[in-house]
Amino acid sequence: MTIAQIACFLKAAECRNISKAAGQMYISQPSLSKHITLLEEELGLRLFERKSQGVSLTKSGEIMRDFFLSAKEQYETAILTAKQYDKEPVRTLRVVCIEGSDISFFYPKFNQILSEKNAKIQLLLEGYNYSSMIQGLQSGSIDVALAISCNFKESKDIAVQHLFTIGGKVLIGNNHPLAKKEKLSPADFRGQTLYSLAPSTMSQSHRSYYTEQFRKRGIEIEISYLPSLSSIFTKLQSGSGFAIVGDWIMIPHNMYVCTFPDDPLDFSFDMGIAWKPKKCSSVTKEFIQIITEYYGARAMLNSEAK
Repeated sequence: MTIAQIACFLKAAECRNISKAAGQMYISQPSLSKHITLLEEELGLRLFERKSQGVSLTKSGEIMRDFFLSAKEQYETAILTAKQYDKEPVRTLRVVCIEGSDISFFYPKFNQILSEKNAKIQLLLEGYNYSSMIQGLQSGSIDVALAISCNFKESKDIAVQHLFTIGGKVLIGNNHPLAKKEKLSPADFRGQTLYSLAPSTMSQSHRSYYTEQFRKRGIEIEISYLPSLSSIFTKLQSGSGFAIVGDWIMIPHNMYVCTFPDDPLDFSFDMGIAWKPKKCSSVTKEFIQIITEYYGARAMLNSEAK
């Protein structure tokens, strides 16, 4: 079935005369008749009653005429809408995530969601540490940030919306003495220094989150805050201390992921999207609404499934 066959059928139905329809379409009568015959063969229907003075639609022909006219109208509307959409400029959004992030955790999904919503928004990604991230949000040099939600709670002029929860892991460097131990337990980290990326001004609840699982086992650890992920990895590579990072962080090859088979530690992180309401552009508002609605609906479905 071709557009030419449908067009010939509709014109013949309108004119009720093959010769007249062919003349109005500037094609030969045999050519128009051939298009209609091929259409009838493909549909398995007789569309016209042939008469000496012209043609008339069969009942099947009337049904197909109404269908094709309706489809033609929808087609033309869709083309017009698509052309208008195509003329709309692509808007850019500056998105920051923590340096060293594996963006495959969110970037393809964000683009898929935007595409499904026909939102012509291009994401410009950069990697910052937390201090630079918060400064960028406050100054308006970036639009939104994706990171652990609790790291924005101390910044009262920054809004944050939870998106999803992601797992965490304990890391040490390959040069750390514990990397050679066959079976690890949380007690092995007694007196060790935990290197954290969060600002040292973070609330006590944040500190407690990292120490709680050790403390309830009677194990005391120290926390040292460093300005960047690269600083933490440098410390670990020297064989000093350990770190707790989310599953979205890309792990260097010279790191050792700790497991605790007899007494597992369970760390997870609430990932959120942060922005400054007072410096929120229309494209930022649209993006936040689209993304938070998607993850909110997804969380609701997961909850109902349980």
